[in-house]
Formats: sequence, C-alpha cells, structure tokens
Amino acid sequence: MSTQPPPPPSHPQQPGPQPSGPPPPDQVFPVPPEQSAPPVNWQPPTGPPQYGQPIYQQPQYGQPTPPSSYQPSPVTRPASMDKAVWAMRAGAVMVAVSQLVDFMLRKEITEATKSWMISMGVPAEFVSQTNAEVSPVALIINIAFGAGLWWWMSVFNGKGRGWARVVAHVFFTIHTLFLLSQVAIPVPALSKVTVIAYWACGLAAIIFIWAKDSRRFYAECSRQL
Repeated sequence: MSTQPPPPPSHPQQPGPQPSGPPPPDQVFPVPPEQSAPPVNWQPPTGPPQYGQPIYQQPQYGQPTPPSSYQPSPVTRPASMDKAVWAMRAGAVMVAVSQLVDFMLRKEITEATKSWMISMGVPAEFVSQTNAEVSPVALIINIAFGAGLWWWMSVFNGKGRGWARVVAHVFFTIHTLFLLSQVAIPVPALSKVTVIAYWACGLAAIIFIWAKDSRRFYAECSRQL
C-alpha cells in the first residue's frame, strides 16, 4: 500500500485580467488568408433569374443592335390631295375620250389640218404626207399609254412622293404646248372640247398639289422615307 497522500483536487483555470491600453509595438497579430482573385476570363452569370423572367443583356461588340419597336404614325392625306388624285384619274378617263373622238373624226381632222398648212404656206409635198388616220391597234396603244401615265401619277402623288409632283409638272407643261397647237389648227369643235377638258384635269391637279395642306403632306411623307 502506498503511503503518498492523494493529489489535491484540480480547479478550472480562471482567466486572468485582460491587459488594458494599447498593445506593445512589437506584438504580431495573425493575418487572415487573402482571397484569391477570380480568373481573368471569369464573367458574371448571364442566365435568367428566378421565376423564369429573362434578363436584359447589352449587345456585344460586332452584334447588331435589336430593332426598335417604334413605328412612325402614318400621315393622313388631306382633302386637297384627295381632289388632286381624283383630278388625275379624271385625266386618265379624258385621255380615252379624246383619243376616241379623234379616231371618229380622223377624216375631218386630216382635211382641216391640210387646209391650215396650205394657208400657212407649207410646201405641197409636206401637206400631202399629212394623215390623221390611226389603226385600231395604234389607238388602243395610245389610250393605254396615256391613261397609264395619268393613273401612275395619281398613285404616287397620292403617296406624297416629291418626284411624282415634279413629273406631273413636266407632263402638264407638255400638254399645255399640245393644247396651244390644237387651238391654232381649225379642227372640229368636239375635238377641241375634249382636249380642253383633258387639259383642265391637269390644271386642277397642279392647283391641288400646291395647296397649303398638300405641301405639308409632301413634306411629312418625305421625312418618313
């Protein structure tokens, strides 16, 4: 049997008093490890967020920009332009009427033209070559061509095309010169009436396409092109 006395009971170590005041200058504190920088080619996630809502992404370099959903409102055609369009369509009808009248009066027109040329001192060889006879095929071609030009002008002037207004002026000038020549020649009165009515349609169209509202209509249509 051991005769050594039992060891004294162990007591938990009580924390000592914390030092107060600033730490000594030579004390070293543990430094937390630095976080590693992300890789050079790392990019933030671009997937859709939660709840299935897509995320907007800026277009990258070289990719086309998505088209804008903005559409300009259509330009309302004023009443003056409607009148100009109808005047041009009436001119297309008068082309057919004038050509048909001249075809029915072709003999009278030929004789009247020859008499006028003789009175003006035109040589006889030129007078003998004057002939207003037109074949039915040529008549159909003339009507289709003349009426087609008028209808073409009514379509594009109705859309506010500036070049169509210029072409309409050119056609009207040519027809004015033709009217002066028809008035000078003593052709049948019915032929002159149809030519004057044909010219009046062109004059009305020119007046209406230069009205104040029509000029504004052409300007607005040109800005939208």
